[in-house]
Amino acid sequence: MFVLIARQPILTRDEQLYAYELLMRGNEGRGSAAGDGSVATGSVLIGAVAEFGLEKLVGDVPAFVNVTAPFLTGELPLPVSPMQAVIEVLESVEPSPETLAGLQRLKQLGYRIALDDYTGRRPGYEPFLELADIVKVDCLAVAPAALAEVVESLRPYDVMLLADKVENHELH
Repeated sequence: MFVLIARQPILTRDEQLYAYELLMRGNEGRGSAAGDGSVATGSVLIGAVAEFGLEKLVGDVPAFVNVTAPFLTGELPLPVSPMQAVIEVLESVEPSPETLAGLQRLKQLGYRIALDDYTGRRPGYEPFLELADIVKVDCLAVAPAALAEVVESLRPYDVMLLADKVENHELH
């Protein structure tokens, strides 16, 4: 089995490297697991740790790793340490008693939690925001006129904001 991993830099406002996001890439014709989020996440994690060594992929900066509900609930294990990884909760993961308990457990273990592709208020999403360390605001999905409102809605939470999907300097 081939594991294809992409690493996308996450930069600071002044364009300094802050972290890398590890992403699964399709492996057409080779039994790609890209269609199943848990399998894709597992492939990225296991491939990064076992094949390459996470340090070779990201150096001394954190690795943001997209995870699905089975990783949050402990159904599937996370083979990376809290010092190496930021657990990125996909927007498709719903707040449930199981996922919230899993996030609380991961926080107690020392993992940092990031919420992916945030576009604004979602009913019932407040418990995720209360547990999050980082919120990645989807700048392509939020109209420029609404961006200030989205940022303002996050002010009550003790989170770092990341601009996600900034594709060019005009959005910078």
